[in-house]
Amino acid sequence: MAADPPPTTTEPSPPSSWPTPHDPKPTVLLIHSHTRKPAEPVLPAATWSRLHQLFTIRTLPPTVTSIPAFVDYLQAWPHNNAKGEGDIRAILRTGWLKAGPHADLRFFDTGVVPHLPRSLEFVTCSGHGHDAADVAALAARGIAYANTPDTCTEAVANAGLHLVLSTYRYFSFAERCARGGVPTGGGGSGSSGSSGSGSGSTASNQGGAGHGELSWPDSRQLGPKAEDPCGQVLGVVGMGDIGTRIAVKCAAALGMRVAYYNRRRNAAAEDKLAALGCEAVYHDSLESLLQEADCLCLACPLTKETRGMLGKETLRLVKASGVRIVNIARGGLIDEDALIEAMDDGRVLGVGLDVHANEPGVNPKLRDNWMTTLLPHIGVCSNSTWREFDRVTFENLENWFYGDRSKVPVVNF
Repeated sequence: MAADPPPTTTEPSPPSSWPTPHDPKPTVLLIHSHTRKPAEPVLPAATWSRLHQLFTIRTLPPTVTSIPAFVDYLQAWPHNNAKGEGDIRAILRTGWLKAGPHADLRFFDTGVVPHLPRSLEFVTCSGHGHDAADVAALAARGIAYANTPDTCTEAVANAGLHLVLSTYRYFSFAERCARGGVPTGGGGSGSSGSSGSGSGSTASNQGGAGHGELSWPDSRQLGPKAEDPCGQVLGVVGMGDIGTRIAVKCAAALGMRVAYYNRRRNAAAEDKLAALGCEAVYHDSLESLLQEADCLCLACPLTKETRGMLGKETLRLVKASGVRIVNIARGGLIDEDALIEAMDDGRVLGVGLDVHANEPGVNPKLRDNWMTTLLPHIGVCSNSTWREFDRVTFENLENWFYGDRSKVPVVNF
């Protein structure tokens, strides 16, 4: 199987600026989940030219759309070596992992790691997190795993800002009213989930379980329920790059105060907020933060410790006046049944989710509730993110084989 031909347009970097290729060049398996139109080049011409200068590139065929097919492809690798390419030393997965022919395939999960080539030493994968890979199993095999931190920070933070504001103003419900003729069910389990009570009347109740239609006049019922977030406390769980950027945006644009829970105090984040005249109050536990937050924003990794961190017990600790919930991290952080129960009894006043527990599925009780703003995990979706994904994954690959490995953001060694 021949390597992919370069695009017809060429904008190569000056060859004199490139490292001298190894002999033989390292063989890299490229898994590209692209979001471009079929007629467009998968990779920019300059990038493609540089990759081929330094590496032997083999692209995973688009027909490999399952993990068994991927394992079969790897096992058949020697038979595909007609041109004498060496064993696979690295796997480069770029693009959006939820797009393209390999969408949502977990190539580095626990059951797949034993089938990876013995020659494999390095994996670089686009994205901010690494919960889709068993990084411990990779480390046990001596395989380094690197991601692309801070490549989607701006895009996800903008989505977070939108969701925070929508949990206060219920813009998704208002948009449905403006569009008109949209069937809707009750709030959660047949109730509207109004502020402070699970039995308020809204347009979402008109037709019972999914038979009503929203119209322009229905939006006027938002008046006594919607709030403005100025002066409210945003409680951020996970004050990393994304959590910090969301806090800064909400403080600067919405006039919110900020509190946060993190594994350790983040002095740099506090300084950024202080420059805006906003004091970021540190909490050493989620339970403590819940007692202060008016809007809780989850921006932390999904781990064994954080899975289901927002559930029945923790949701009982929210302020008597209620709380808004935003999740731009991972769906598994929230027990959705507990969340719906808290919406029904008035403890949760608004919800904004970019991520869901059973993606690509969306909980119907959340989908049909007028208090929710729901996105299909598209917080990262912007051209600037795609460019950064490509740039950093290629940078990781080049630094691993030709540059300074200390610059590679390896997460498992």
